[in-house]
Amino acid sequence: MQKKHGADVFVDTENPTFHEAISTGSMMIDKDSGIGGIPKGKITEIYGDFSSGKTSTTSSIIAQAQAAEPHKKVLFVDTEQAYDLLYAQQLGVNTDPSAFVFVQPDTIEVALDIMETMIETGLFSLAVLDSVGGSLTEDQLAKGMDENTMGSLAKRMSVGCNKIKNIANKTHTAVIMINQIYSKMSTYASNATETKGGRALKFSASMRIELKKRDLLANEHDKEDIIGQAISYTFRKNKLGRPFISGETILYFGKGFDKTTEIINVAISIGLIERGGAWYNFVNSDGEAMKFQGKERVVEYLSKAPKDLIMFEKNVLDSLQNKQDSLYSKMEGDTDGDSD
Repeated sequence: MQKKHGADVFVDTENPTFHEAISTGSMMIDKDSGIGGIPKGKITEIYGDFSSGKTSTTSSIIAQAQAAEPHKKVLFVDTEQAYDLLYAQQLGVNTDPSAFVFVQPDTIEVALDIMETMIETGLFSLAVLDSVGGSLTEDQLAKGMDENTMGSLAKRMSVGCNKIKNIANKTHTAVIMINQIYSKMSTYASNATETKGGRALKFSASMRIELKKRDLLANEHDKEDIIGQAISYTFRKNKLGRPFISGETILYFGKGFDKTTEIINVAISIGLIERGGAWYNFVNSDGEAMKFQGKERVVEYLSKAPKDLIMFEKNVLDSLQNKQDSLYSKMEGDTDGDSD
């Protein structure tokens, strides 16, 4: 059978391991993903309304991918013709050609062909398509504005997703496909919105993250100076962890995720910081008991105490890693029990 179909068709199932992931740059999203970020070798769809942080979140993931695997490149396929390289640099993206391959094709056919060819080389840790909803097909580009091209994008995505999914799995390349939501034509639908490009991406993606914009954040000294926004996230599909987990985090314009607040939120959720009503209690790096009224005071304190912040970050990461190791040990024990 191996001679007929190839040795890589048969997978070793005796020693399963946790799936490798690329951090999103957000400790909150990483925690709720169940694997510490987006999966390698799989497709992740990040979608939402306009200005919901899709491209900024993706830029954060690119920066993390480049830091984790500096010997590999990142591919960015910009069918929207709108990605700002200078702004991406502010978010930590290395746009040097030795680390970042940037293309702007006119049609989805060319975009998918480039992705397929590049991913197949095995030289890329991450490949991004921005975006499915902003792509034109060759039919749409060639025909007039009033001519019917219904379903043409869905047909291309149906073939493209399946091909890219298989190649990405073999080369261990993470794939992100950004998408938008649109209002359905029928006003009687229970769910009034949908993503563009048909259902193929929904089936092919191992993880689907929906982002929504929340409150805008103003400079405390100048309320007209908008410096960021709160965004909510929901894992609408997660084949590697628990689906339908939601959360909220802060995205600062030109900076990315608010690291200090995220560390505090995760520390509270896993019990490193105790909360009683409006009061927050913890022991700092010097062994002193600290007590603050209101989370804002905790954020203010840790922003000025880098040693304590580093301590909490390390303890949070260690705690999350121990949780994964414990789950893995349990999985190994269950496997041993089954073999008996």
